[in-house]
Amino acid sequence: MVSILDSVKDAVYFTRIWVVYEVFVALVQCEIPVCIAVPPHVRQQLETMNISELRSCINVDVMLATATQASDEEAIKKQVKLFGIGTVNTEVKKLFVALITDVLLDSPPSVRSRGVVASWCSIC
Repeated sequence: MVSILDSVKDAVYFTRIWVVYEVFVALVQCEIPVCIAVPPHVRQQLETMNISELRSCINVDVMLATATQASDEEAIKKQVKLFGIGTVNTEVKKLFVALITDVLLDSPPSVRSRGVVASWCSIC
């Protein structure tokens, strides 16, 4: 699974319930590797940040996220409650903080969660 962030601060990415839920399911249930693609403007944002700033910018609240279809949003929120709202928020945030930290440090992919390798790549 490839995730493309539109921004680090106030990312629209985390306001879409399908996105948050699919990342969680890929990571925790299906053990599908998650890769983050970083557009140049996001890379520039990252170069001005430290780790503490990064952590404060990644805001995941699945219950505030929305879907285009109200029925989709309702169904996903029911599923999220089964996993635990805090669990979904924490796992997704932890993954993205680690992935983006690797980008910040210009490190090779290193994140492991429940045996799943998550990596990042740059895009033009």
